[in-house]
Amino acid sequence: MLTGIPFFALLPVLGLSGEHFSHIYFAGYRALVCIFVGSVVGWGVGRKVPSLMATGRWIWLLPAVIVFPDMVREGITVRPVPNLSEYLFATGGEGDLGVYLFTLPTFSALGYSIGVVLVDVKARWINLNRLRPGWRVVTIMLACVALFSVLATVARQFEHSKIQTVSSVRMLIDDLWLTPDASLVCSGSASKSGIHLTGAVMVESLERGICGKDKLLDADAERPAGSWVIERVRVLSGANTGSEGWVLSYGLLQTFRP
Repeated sequence: MLTGIPFFALLPVLGLSGEHFSHIYFAGYRALVCIFVGSVVGWGVGRKVPSLMATGRWIWLLPAVIVFPDMVREGITVRPVPNLSEYLFATGGEGDLGVYLFTLPTFSALGYSIGVVLVDVKARWINLNRLRPGWRVVTIMLACVALFSVLATVARQFEHSKIQTVSSVRMLIDDLWLTPDASLVCSGSASKSGIHLTGAVMVESLERGICGKDKLLDADAERPAGSWVIERVRVLSGANTGSEGWVLSYGLLQTFRP
């Protein structure tokens, strides 16, 4: 993991910084670096010190048994209010512990064991020994770059999906009236047939609209002076969980900004 730290600085150059608002960053790209660098270190140690190969093959097992089941549990658990995995997203302070104490060491150990195993692997479908030493290195490097690119693309899609989901969460900071009819919110009549939202309620923003002169305006039109924003939301917590409708946007606070 320590050997991979210099390579972390190259991730922003490749557009894989993973950084977001409030010092939050996605650690998946660093985990990939730990696997690849760990494999090189494991392969080198296995060739130079064969006596360490026996333990090197299994060094990944203990951290993986601790971390991977919990990561899977996090992934399949449906939470009322979406959040970021503490294993894949560092959020500052104590929120960094999962990444630095568990995720990166686990992927480093996994990469190390892969490198040790590769020392003894004889791939019959491709014989690199037929190539000149220079071409052999180039072939291996190109294969590693291609594999890293594929894995990084998958990680990017996962990152964007999670960030988009969490970015839609809003916290109620003022009493609001929820109604399925947007025009009632614009006219100030939502209290006549709406649901009264109050307290520490979390909602998911689904859509935005513009009100002007007590009526709903075309969202694609230019926003006129004196207009205000409304949002269609789904209630995520509290007595009205699952309810959908329109509310005034001023009473909602975005809890996370990418």
